[in-house]
Amino acid sequence: MTPTARHSVTRDKDKTKEQLLRELSAVKLRLAELEALEHERRHIKQTLKKAYDELEQRIEQRSAELQISEQEAYVTLQRYSQRRRQSMREIAEALILSHAIRRGTE
Repeated sequence: MTPTARHSVTRDKDKTKEQLLRELSAVKLRLAELEALEHERRHIKQTLKKAYDELEQRIEQRSAELQISEQEAYVTLQRYSQRRRQSMREIAEALILSHAIRRGTE
């Protein structure tokens, strides 16, 4: 037993039954508060994990959508290039320039 614990035990011997019961009641209340906080912490952790998993899934879905869009854009660019008899590079540069001009006027 540590000196502090020994000192506490000796002090407890000097206390009345009512004082000890009040302290015990206070300790029980504090324990209940800590248990409630632990429950809340676990709930928050679970909620956060669920939100993280959902976000991860949405990112994967969006990435897949963008990949399809990139492929579609490439095929569209390729077809347009063939119809106009211009290189894909020329078409792409024109698109980039057009986009930059539009952004500058907005």
